[in-house]
This record gives sequence, C-alpha cells and structure tokens, in this order.
Amino acid sequence: MSEETGMEAPGGGLERGRVLRRQSVLLEQSVLLELAAAQAPDFEASLRQILKSDAELLGVARVSYWSFTAGSNAIHCDVLYQRDRDAFDGGAELRRADFPRYFQALLDELFIAADDARRDERTREFTESYLEPRGITAMLDVPVWVRGRLGGVVCHEHVGDLPRVWTEEEQAFARSIGHVVSMALETAERSRAEESLRQSEERFRLLVDGVKDQALIMLDPEGHVVSWNAGAQRIFGYEAAEALGKHFSVFHPSDSVARGRPQQQLRGAAERGRLEVEGWRLRKDGSRFWAGVVLTPLRDADGQLRGFAEVSLDMTERRRAERQQRLLAEASVAEQQQRLLAEASATLVSSLDPDTALTAVAHRSVPLLGDTCLIHLLENGAVRRVACEHSPGSRMEHVCGDVLGPEEGMPLPELVRVLRTGRSRVLTDTAKLLKRLGSEDSGRAGLLRRFRPASLLVVPLIARGRTLGTLSLLREESGHPYTREEQALAEELARRSAYAVDNARLYAELRRAEQSQRFLGEATKVLVESLDYETTLTRVSRLGVPLLADWCVVDVVEEGNVLRRVAVAHADPEKEVLLRELQWRYPARWNTNPPATRVLRSGQPELFPELTDAALLPLVEDAAHARLIRELGTDTVLAVPMVARGRILGTLTFGAARRRRYGAADLLLAEELAHRTAMAIDNSRLYQEAQKAINLRDEFLSIASHELRTPITTLHLQLQNLRRLCTARDDALCRRLDVSTKQIHRLDKLIEGLLDVSRISTGQLRFTVETLDLTQLATEVVEQFQQEAARAHCQLELRTREPVTGRFDRLRVEQVLANLLSNAIKYAAGNPVTVSVEERGGFARLTVQDRGIGIPEKDLSRIFGRFERAVSPRNYGGLGLGLFITRQIVEAHGGTIHVTSRPGQGSIFTVDLPRDFLSAETPSGAGASAGPSGH
Repeated sequence: MSEETGMEAPGGGLERGRVLRRQSVLLEQSVLLELAAAQAPDFEASLRQILKSDAELLGVARVSYWSFTAGSNAIHCDVLYQRDRDAFDGGAELRRADFPRYFQALLDELFIAADDARRDERTREFTESYLEPRGITAMLDVPVWVRGRLGGVVCHEHVGDLPRVWTEEEQAFARSIGHVVSMALETAERSRAEESLRQSEERFRLLVDGVKDQALIMLDPEGHVVSWNAGAQRIFGYEAAEALGKHFSVFHPSDSVARGRPQQQLRGAAERGRLEVEGWRLRKDGSRFWAGVVLTPLRDADGQLRGFAEVSLDMTERRRAERQQRLLAEASVAEQQQRLLAEASATLVSSLDPDTALTAVAHRSVPLLGDTCLIHLLENGAVRRVACEHSPGSRMEHVCGDVLGPEEGMPLPELVRVLRTGRSRVLTDTAKLLKRLGSEDSGRAGLLRRFRPASLLVVPLIARGRTLGTLSLLREESGHPYTREEQALAEELARRSAYAVDNARLYAELRRAEQSQRFLGEATKVLVESLDYETTLTRVSRLGVPLLADWCVVDVVEEGNVLRRVAVAHADPEKEVLLRELQWRYPARWNTNPPATRVLRSGQPELFPELTDAALLPLVEDAAHARLIRELGTDTVLAVPMVARGRILGTLTFGAARRRRYGAADLLLAEELAHRTAMAIDNSRLYQEAQKAINLRDEFLSIASHELRTPITTLHLQLQNLRRLCTARDDALCRRLDVSTKQIHRLDKLIEGLLDVSRISTGQLRFTVETLDLTQLATEVVEQFQQEAARAHCQLELRTREPVTGRFDRLRVEQVLANLLSNAIKYAAGNPVTVSVEERGGFARLTVQDRGIGIPEKDLSRIFGRFERAVSPRNYGGLGLGLFITRQIVEAHGGTIHVTSRPGQGSIFTVDLPRDFLSAETPSGAGASAGPSGH
C-alpha cells in the first residue's frame, strides 16, 4: 500500500493480511513476555515500543495513545509517535464539549475506521482545529477498555493528499493493538497497586508498632481481636498473646454488654462507615477508664466486610479536666446571666421611656445570648421595631436597620406566630424558614437570605396576660443551637422587659389622662367664659394645638344647613397662611369629601392613624389640594362630630405630622372635647334665642303695661264717681261697685308689677331715698292690711320695741312689706301672721312669719324667680312676680332676703336692709350686697 495514495498494490492484499496477523500475534506475545519478566514494568516504555511497531506495520505517519482525564470530560495525549521523524511527543488535549460526536462514538463502537476523516460524521469535528493543520485525511481509532471502563484510545492517523481505505486486516490489527495496550495498562496498574499495598502495609506496621498512646486493634467481622499493638497493651493491660482471639466485648463493662452495646457498635459502624463513641472501658485489672473510640469497617474491593479497625484513646484525665472546665464555664455563664438580669432590671426600672430601656436591654444581650438581638412591640395592631443590637463584626452590622425596620412590610412568620400564640419559638436551622419565605429577593426574606443566621430564638413579651411584643435572638455560627437554659433566660429577660413596658405604658396613660383632664378642664373654662360661640371656638381650636394636634379646624352647620369654617389654628404661625389658603380655595361644602364633610354626613368620627397617599387621594379635590394638606404637615388625621340634643352642629378636625400617630386614646379625648364644645355652642345659641325672646317679652310687657294703665285709670275714676252717687237705697249696686273697685285695684297692682318687671329688666327701677322710721312704716302697712287679714280670718300682729330709722325709699320698702304680707295672708288663711321690726347693727331687719301651708324645701331656691310659684295657680292666683320684685328691690337697696319654711308649719321671710343707703337716686342693682352679722 502506498502511503501517499492509500491504494493497495495488486496481488498484495492477501499477503499483507497474513503478515499483519502474524505480526500482531508476535507483538502481543513479545509485550506479554516483557511485562511478565519485568519486576516493575515500565508502561510508558512498553507503550512506546507498541506504538512504534504499530506505525511501521500499518504504514501510518502518526500513532498515539490518549488517556481519559478524571471525569471522562477530555482525553490527553500521553505518547505520540511520528514515523517520518522517528520521534515521540505528546501533551495535546481534546475536550468532550468540543467534540461530542467523537466521544460518543468511542463509547458506542468497537473502533472508529474513518476512511475520509474530514467527512466522516464521527471525526469531521476535528477538521479545522486538528486534521487540516496536520494534513491528516484518515483515522483508525481503537478504544482501550480496562476492567470494564474506558481508559483511553489508540489513534492511527494517515497523512496524505487522499483518503485511505482501512482494510479488514488493518482494522483487526488495530483492535489487537488496542487489546495489547489494554493488557499492558492493566498489568502496570496491578503492579502499581501491589507495590502501593506493600508500602501501605509496611507503613501501617510501622505506624501500629510506633503508636504508644492509642490502642490500635484489628477485629474480624464477628468482633474478635486479630491485631494488638503496644498502645493497646499499655492502655488495657493485656499482652498481645492474651488479647488475640478474645471478643472485644471483654473490654466493655458488664452493664454495657448486658444492653448489647458492643454488637450495636459493630452494626452501627458497618452501616454508617464510621462510628465515634465515648464510654467506659475495662482494663485487665478490672479498673475502668473513659475511652474515646473510633470504629471503622474494613471492606475488600467487592465491598465485602473483612473486619473492623478500632482506635481507642484513654480520655479519663481529659474528661475530668473538661468536666471541671465545664463546671467553671457554667458558673461563669450563670454569673454572667445573673449579671445580665440584674443590669437589665436596673435599666428597666430607671427609665420610663420603653424604647430607651429596651435598646439598653438588647445591647446587654449580645454577645452573651446571640450575635444579634431584636425587640419588637405590638402597637395599635402594627408591629414596630424598637431595638436592633449586634455584636462587633456581625453580618447584621450593615443591615440591622433594614432587616426588621418600619419599611420591612409584614414581619417574619415566626415573629407573628409568637405574637399570636404567646409561646416561644426556637429554630435550630433557619434554612426551613427561608424556604417558607420563598424565592423573593427583597425585604426581610432577601436580607435574611444574605444574613443567614444559623439559629433563631423568638420569645414573647407578656405582662398581665397580654402579649406586648417579642424579643428575638440570632446566632450566626452553626453548631450552637439555643438550649433550654438559654431559652429560659431569654424568657425571664422578656418577662421583666414586658412588665417594664407595661408599667411605662400605664404611667404614660396616666400622664395622658392627667393631661387630658387638665386639657378638658381648660377647654371647659374657655367654653363657659363667653356666650359668643365664634370667639369660643377660636379659643378652643388654639387650645388643641399643640397638645392634641399640629393644626385644628372647626366647621359648623349654620341656619339653612350652610357649612362654614369658623376657626383655624396651627402650631407654626407661618403655616396658618396655608390654612387660610385651604379655607379660601377649598371651602367646606356638602358635595366634597374631606374628613369633616364625611363626618357631618355620617355622624361618625373618622380616624386615619397613617394618612398614606392612597388614603389621602379620595379625600382631596385635586393635586393642589393634596399638596396643601401635605405642606401643613399632615401624616395622621382625626375628625369628630359636635353633637348636641341629637343634632350635628359641626366638626373638629385635627392633623399632626409623623412624630405622632393618632389612636383610640386620642379619639376619646377628641370626642369628649367635641361633646363639650357642642354643648357650649348649643347653650350659646339657646342663650341668644332666650335673650331675643326675653327682650321681646320685656318690650311687650312694657308696652302692654303702659297701654293698659290709661284705660284702667279712667275706669277707676268712673267707678269712684259712681260710688259717690251710690245711696243706701241701692245697696246691691254699691256692693257691686265695691267689688269692681277691688278688682280694679287688683288689676292695677298686677299692671304695676308688670311695669316693675319691665323696669328691672331694663335697669330703669330707680329709688328716692329719705330718712325713714321703718317701725312707723310697718305700723301703717299692717294697719292697711287689717281688713284683708280679717276677711282671711288671720290675726295680724306687729312686734316692735323701738323706732328703727335709716335712709330708705319709702314707696319701695312699703312695696316689699306689702308683697310679703299679701303672700302671708293668702297662704296662711285662718292662721296668725306676725310682722316684726328690729335693729341689727347697721341693718334694719324686717320679718314676716305665718303659720300657713309652708313651702317644700326643693322650691325654696326658686320662689324668688320671675313667674315662679310653689303652688298651683288653680288654687292661688297671681302672676308669680311678687317675690321676684321684692328680692330685686331688697338687693337694689343693698340688702338681702331669705326664707325658712317647712310644709304645714308656715314660713318666715327675713329682710335685712342697710340703714344708710348710698344715694338719693340709685338705679336698681346699686348698693352693697353684704348682710348683717350672722347672715
């Protein structure tokens, strides 16, 4: 065959095949003889001989051997023989990822005979990178299998201008070469393994004999001793001859043997591949020692159990030292824990600010209880982070403010579970928690995924049966899960923290209640100071700022169902301009939707603890409206109705910035203020309406009294004329005239009373003061009433010892005495009436006493009122003005009048008048108001 053309010479094919078969057999025998004769076969030398002979017999330019790398992802050229240069080379490497079809063909086929390598499906992948640069046109590659695995490949590469057709004899010869290489490779590997085993056994023997501190024992599969080193003899006390053949259970205490521990250990080691235990072992003399044992199963190449290797170490002293060290450490930890509780308690009781106290507690908790400590409080249904403290160098250092801050969204599921159940939660591995949180890479899950704490402990803050929050502890290093003792310590710390928080809240609530009461007291004082409700509302709006809000507006519903904003106030005077602008650009109207209007329509308060943009949007008319609200500093809003007698009179609206958040307590305070304000508005309106009615009434009484006076006077004169013309022969007519005259006198008296009421109401009741003997005046008035008293079957008596002089208005004092006598005779018919006059220092005392029906105690305070009566008008006539006028006259004189009475026993009216009145003409209401000594 010509190498250049790849064509077979005529008549030479059969002969060449015989030659190749003969040479293949000779080469195989030669290699096997060489490998068998060599003490340490040199595989590479044999391989070079094989490849060189191969190249010469097949007449190819290049023959090489490629071995598979670890993982079979590539083949590496170990040896390359180039016939034209008679030289060996190597070092190239081909990767499976670059030539997948070729690698797959090596696995699937016995050989690859590529007559035209550049077109063959299996090898054309090499064309550009390997074949063309080297002039290769045909390839004959044979996989080399060693003990059932693909170990390498023998490559025959034809160089020439034309492809080469590989004959069956050449293919058979190539396969023989692959078989020869496989045998050489297997022989070399076996030799290396045997040498390695020999060296390993020698090292093991030296190691076993040289180890004095450890017992190295070989056991058969049943546990009998087959090897015993000097260390075993020193530790257990048995000579090798004594120990060999014994079952290793004789080195175990009897109680351990009774429980089957030795056999369990053998099974455990066989199943797990390695078993490490610690426990008591027995020496030959019967003494015990604490041993650390490593038991390893020994298996052959087929996986069959051949025995066990036991390594034992006497750990008695170390165990004793570790125990002492552990006790000392436990004592130290206990001391640190007690110090932590003491310091935390001192901090908690010294501060009434929960945030400050809890931050200090969290700071003291690291690193004793964890690398990070977080404390959350449950407030108004939301979870707020109060403290986040970490140890130096913690992975939480840069994310502590984010992982559980206000912006985190929903808190961790474990935290929510603890808040809901009130029971502690321990996670020894947070991987499951992260898995439940899902694949999200933002918020708490993303940060926890970056932080990846090894273990997590969350305990509730419980006080008086209520869960107030949580205390969370996180550890970064694995292998140190939280123990029950640490959980108990954390729960005690949380309990003390919870009671401190609860006490601080109670104190804050007490302070808030005191402030609220003080605030409401001041508000009530403001509300009652003026009956002008607009002035009152302006002062109320300013009173609520800044205690209750940063700004306040007051809207009222006026006559005609018209809405009007009557008062605005802001803690920052410069921002009141914004309130004015808000009032001007967006006045209160029924068809708008701000909180005030919503409250007026529904009658229910509106509370926005956090006025987000989404919550603000439905409340405003446009973007400019929203901008004004935000510029006012509005992050929380509260609006309450002002309701009185079932009618909504208006609303109070409060707004505040982010530093506070309205809650239930603020709502109660605002509602109470609104209630009191509504009552004040209602009273003011009622007062104004009453004043209008009184003014109309007084005006009517004045006009009516004057208009009635003229015809009454005329009628009185006509009756007097008729009475003079009356004779004894007209006795019946004269009696009728007398009755008519009395009625005219009575009517005149009523009209005079109405005129006096009108004068009193308008401040026109005037006095003419003169020196007067009150005793003489009383005598005259009593004399005038004798006839009336006789008709009522009353005995009228005057008691006086000496003249009582002073400066009085004669007519008005006479009117006082006449009113009192008239009432006494009316209500004491058939019973005596006594009038007495006496001097009491600078005062003159006038007393009228009757034994009549008396006055109930509940009516004593009101009978001096206008149109007030203590009896039914059906039984006793009159307008109920006599005592009112009497009191006004007495007080206008600077005196006093009071009554004592019991029903069925009569009444005593006592009048004390200063004897020296101030001026000759004094309007009503002037003069002193003090009475005599003792009254």
